Amino acid sequence: MSRREIGSGAAAALLLALALPAAADEVLRHSRDGASLRIDGPINAQSADIITRFIESGGKTIIIDSTGGDADAGMRIGESLAAADVEVVVDRYCFSSCANYVFVPARHKALNAGAVLGFHGGAPDTRQVRMEGMAPETRALFETMARLYLRQEALFGPLGVDTALFGGAGKLSGRTASKSGYRLDCGGVQRAYVSEQAAKRALAACMRAGKKYSFGTTSGLETTVYFPSRETLERHGVRGVGAYPYPANRAALRKLAAGMGFKIDLVADIP
Repeated sequence: MSRREIGSGAAAALLLALALPAAADEVLRHSRDGASLRIDGPINAQSADIITRFIESGGKTIIIDSTGGDADAGMRIGESLAAADVEVVVDRYCFSSCANYVFVPARHKALNAGAVLGFHGGAPDTRQVRMEGMAPETRALFETMARLYLRQEALFGPLGVDTALFGGAGKLSGRTASKSGYRLDCGGVQRAYVSEQAAKRALAACMRAGKKYSFGTTSGLETTVYFPSRETLERHGVRGVGAYPYPANRAALRKLAAGMGFKIDLVADIP
């Protein structure tokens, strides 16, 4: 990234990319049955609290459906899972922060029949960006990206996981997401934005104010995620994968995408 390309819009776009995809009407639902936790909804501070308390109480199995959410909250979950003997089972879908920070760090993980694991990005390394002369909000955005990257590497380095997997291992190059809008929770106040620029400005202002935030895209989105094969996961250092049903051909992949209940473009390791 050249110096002249750097601005609050570029940094905010990187942060927004960490949260795709998520439905605006996605609400958090959870229930516990003995040593099993069922959780459906976004990765955020509330779901992180629920999952970490479950792990600390001796829970053994987490059954999850999530389109993703906040990277910080996801890493908090991942740090707890990496140190616990807990299995994560994806019922139907686990995208974005769920795939990166919930599925991958778990010591034991599996997909149910018809489930999809989807990656589309991780925290990039922005530590080499020169910040002299930047506006305070732009500096704050890049400092946040650097902090997220260091936390991500501290989590996955000891696990031997190559985080290039999160960006699609090269499979998503040149493919872009078509988004219908954005949502931002800034300090507990939720707002929706149609304009990407408006979402970036609001995110920068929220960070400048030092408030807690989470963000993502609104319902009706169509985005691209990478569904890797078991072999690709293992090549990137992901261990402990149990059942992992995988589409045999493109027709099967299209059928999986059509069954998600929202628009999604799946890229997979299928010739």
